[in-house]
Amino acid sequence: MQCPMTSFDCITCEDKCMLQERRQQETPKRYRMLKDSDLEPAATAGAIVYRFAHHDYSMAAHDEHMTGVPHISVTLNSDGSYPFFTVAERDVEEV
Repeated sequence: MQCPMTSFDCITCEDKCMLQERRQQETPKRYRMLKDSDLEPAATAGAIVYRFAHHDYSMAAHDEHMTGVPHISVTLNSDGSYPFFTVAERDVEEV
């Protein structure tokens, strides 16, 4: 089985992803938006967003591939939960 988060071979414990469980327990990184998001109306310049703590279905990688600009997946939820959106790394700063 392939890990949905890393695309490497997965070691599972009773069909529960140990990597995903560990990531959910970590406090997500915080970022300040440097400009308004084109995707999320509530994510305006100066807003705090959090690193998305779940699998983003390769959306950030896809956006990076399409634009040539590194992207990350973030959320407005402090626990890193859904919903998420992508943002160019240059459009946020870690706080």
